[in-house]
Amino acid sequence: MADNTKKGKYKPSSGKRKGRVAKRAARKLRMKIVRWKRYQEEISINKRASKASRWNTDGLEQHVKFLQKIA
Repeated sequence: MADNTKKGKYKPSSGKRKGRVAKRAARKLRMKIVRWKRYQEEISINKRASKASRWNTDGLEQHVKFLQKIA
């Protein structure tokens, strides 16, 4: 016969993991923003052949602000 007793108690998460994940994602995005700004500078001095509009960081910066609210 099957045993229908509970094996343990359910403990809800504290939410710290969500904050940790958000902090890690924000850090990676900040590094990406720095890299993209460097690319924009290289384009302006004709060291890199591309369009500066391709490396627009407005959306990334907005996403970082959102992640900082979570963390």
